[in-house]
Amino acid sequence: MVWTDRGRTEGRVGHPEIADLFLSGRPLWVTSPASRQDQCFAGTVECGPIKWEPDAVEGPKGLSSCSGGNAQFSDLDDERRGWKVHDVSASETSNFGTVRGRQKVLAVWNIADTDNAFYACIDVNIRG
Repeated sequence: MVWTDRGRTEGRVGHPEIADLFLSGRPLWVTSPASRQDQCFAGTVECGPIKWEPDAVEGPKGLSSCSGGNAQFSDLDDERRGWKVHDVSASETSNFGTVRGRQKVLAVWNIADTDNAFYACIDVNIRG
């Protein structure tokens, strides 16, 4: 996955610098494959205020919602929005195991020095 902070910085999940970016307090969102908030930001899917704040999906740690529990970003939880689904191969990652078909991947970044986390959902189709 690739993350960004409104184009100023970009990196890949798993790189050591991601911890530094979160510790520096700069919120990020997943851009590749395009997360739901990235699709809103790009205008791929019509959304509410999240279009203007894709990096603001923050809520208490331990949630399982795409909106991070924010009512103003509830569009991200709506399965009927027509989210673009990204084809991925099961061989691209071992984390999917035997899971196949359309899945919603929830990415969570816990913020070390607060009780909050950043949330992002990515819709994927896991091929055999």
